[in-house]
Amino acid sequence: MADNNKKRIRLLKIYEYLKSDSDDNSMLTTEDLLNRLAEDGIECDRRTLYKDIKFLNECGYEIHAVNCGHKKAYYVIDRLFDVSELKILVDAVHGAGFITRKLSKELTKKLSSLAGPSHSEDLNKNARRPAKKHSNESVYYNVGALDEAIRTNKKASFRYFDLDSQGKKKYRKNGEHYVVEPISLLFSDDNYYLIAYNPKYDSENNYRIDRMDDASICNESISKKAMQLKENGASASTLFGMYNGPVKKIDLIFDESLLNVIFDKFGEGIQVVHYEGKPCVTVEVAVSPAFWGWIFTFCGKMRIRGPEEVIKEYKAFAKKALNI
Repeated sequence: MADNNKKRIRLLKIYEYLKSDSDDNSMLTTEDLLNRLAEDGIECDRRTLYKDIKFLNECGYEIHAVNCGHKKAYYVIDRLFDVSELKILVDAVHGAGFITRKLSKELTKKLSSLAGPSHSEDLNKNARRPAKKHSNESVYYNVGALDEAIRTNKKASFRYFDLDSQGKKKYRKNGEHYVVEPISLLFSDDNYYLIAYNPKYDSENNYRIDRMDDASICNESISKKAMQLKENGASASTLFGMYNGPVKKIDLIFDESLLNVIFDKFGEGIQVVHYEGKPCVTVEVAVSPAFWGWIFTFCGKMRIRGPEEVIKEYKAFAKKALNI
């Protein structure tokens, strides 16, 4: 093997050892690195190792050297994520109900490995979070297929199911494939959704990805209308529980104590005015039973100021609920 190739391999191995097994709390000494190189059949002496590490630093790979007693030790300090960032990602994985326990464990292991050896174990150990988890192991495959369909502007197909009282799959449409025009993927209310355009009804439909099987890309391209909706982007701010309904502008009047609720739902940039001494906002929402339920949640601290047709719908829904 040519000397240049040997040097390239040696440099790659040195950085590989340090990247995977060192950080500011766990370092590799000169002897550690020389022994590992020897185990991989790579010849190297101390002088050459020092030159190689100096060369890696000159190339922008941040390798820090410290004295551990009478020994020289090294560690990598150019982590892509810091521990706090990885902590957020790990907790998000465990809190996402659509990711199964098995997939959560695998993904947490991969994320934790980016923190370095001394922090990796803590991230793994502290990542246990009580969360409901679905059982569909094909979620990753579904996401991959649907994401590619969205990127290539192609239709997608899948089988869609509900769960019966025994927790078994019960396919809709007798197991026939749905063929849809994908617009975007959206995480909302602890679930992952595909938002797709339905040309038959000129509307958008939402499908839970953990309720899909056999997701695949079709050869046929999506329609111009779907392309327009895709370019406009999808938002969960108008939806409640991902229920679709006619989108209407609604005036909401509420107690001051609910300001944070309004900002959390509709964004911190929403304009708040005052009416009859109380905060009031005008928002676009998909009018649905989930929206009525959201209003009910606040026990009279929030009410619909207009339009009148929406107020009538709300009263009719409330009356029906009371009759039941």
